[in-house]
Amino acid sequence: MKIRTKIQLYSSLFLLAMLLLLNVILAFLFFSFSLEREKEMLEDQAALLKESHSKNEIFGGGSSILTAYTPEDGTVFIVNLEGEVVNMNADDEDDAEVIPPRHVKEEEFDVREERLIYHLPYRADGELIGTIEIRTSLESVFEGLSLLATVLMVASLIILILSVVAGRWLSTLIIAPISIMSRTMSEIERDGTFKTIPVDAEDSKDELKAMAVTFNKMMDRLEINYAKQQQFLSDASHELKTPLTIIDSYASLLRRWGMKDKKILEEAVEAIQHEAQRMKTLTGHLLEAATQGHADETEKEELEAVQFCREVAQPLSRASNRTILINASQQEINMVADKTKLEQILIILLDNALKYSSDEIIVKLEQDDSIAIIVEDKGIGISQRDLAFIFDRFYRVDRSRSRKTGGNGLGLSIAKSMVEAIGAELEIKSVEGKGTSAAVIFDA
Repeated sequence: MKIRTKIQLYSSLFLLAMLLLLNVILAFLFFSFSLEREKEMLEDQAALLKESHSKNEIFGGGSSILTAYTPEDGTVFIVNLEGEVVNMNADDEDDAEVIPPRHVKEEEFDVREERLIYHLPYRADGELIGTIEIRTSLESVFEGLSLLATVLMVASLIILILSVVAGRWLSTLIIAPISIMSRTMSEIERDGTFKTIPVDAEDSKDELKAMAVTFNKMMDRLEINYAKQQQFLSDASHELKTPLTIIDSYASLLRRWGMKDKKILEEAVEAIQHEAQRMKTLTGHLLEAATQGHADETEKEELEAVQFCREVAQPLSRASNRTILINASQQEINMVADKTKLEQILIILLDNALKYSSDEIIVKLEQDDSIAIIVEDKGIGISQRDLAFIFDRFYRVDRSRSRKTGGNGLGLSIAKSMVEAIGAELEIKSVEGKGTSAAVIFDA
């Protein structure tokens, strides 16, 4: 069953139930009020009869006394203690046969044969003498109730028809965005393309529009991620193909000339080893980039940042035969961070600084409202145009220059992901030709 049909069915059934309940309540109230009005009229007539005439006139007088107190379409009976009728209107004998009058000791009302019957015990000098019984027909009340029921049924039917029409229009209006979204999803599945739902900027800001906007954002994000994935695969294939081509070329060269020419042998072995090392580094970075989705798994611990940076920088300084200075605003700076990930981040930043500069590298540590670890170099720098893309996978400012230095465009992308995982910020500032500053900033 379609959602639109469900909305119509459930809303119509609910409205029908409410109308039936309302009709029953209105009919009950109408009957109750009408019956109460008739009761009050009978009480007034009986009281007036009792006050206006003596015991002898009521119980021993003629029927003419009762005529003035007889309701329209009603009767009056005077009943003694034995339940015998001692006075009544001359034409009320038939009614007495249908419903025999009776004597009661307490005031009461009774509804029988579409008649309302009022029994009023008559006392004289504290002694119970008999009963005044006044009856009135409820035919007009039941006719009014029948007319009311007819009017309510017709009105309910009209309301129900209008509600079905309005419900169909409303359900169509509500379901329209969902139908559009469903068709768009089907087209995406069929065509393999990313499509969005047209959203009018002047539409009311309701949940359906919010859902459409969210869907469009999701599609845009999926399209961007898909494009990045395709670019990632393309770049990865290209990056792996290049060293393999070089290795294959030198292997062929070795097969033809390497065994006889020692110079060619040494050159080929060195080139193959270099490209193999580059492939090893590249595949390691590819694996690291592929597992960035799990980078939020952190193990934080307390560490002293100044000594930590020295321990990270010292092996790199020795391996590169370059100077890496540690410059701290305080002798000790204590912080809480994921030690393993922070070490990887610093290695990536220091490695980039060593690759793209020839002077000494400075690692600054500053503590104020926040704690900052800043890696500065005085190298070639990055242009403002390229700064916006440096965190994209495989993005390199200068591919030929990156190939010479061994860069593959994955380092900063990995570092950015790790920095976000440990709850810090990574800021890169650079001036082309003057150097670059990479700051990892933690909340104090």
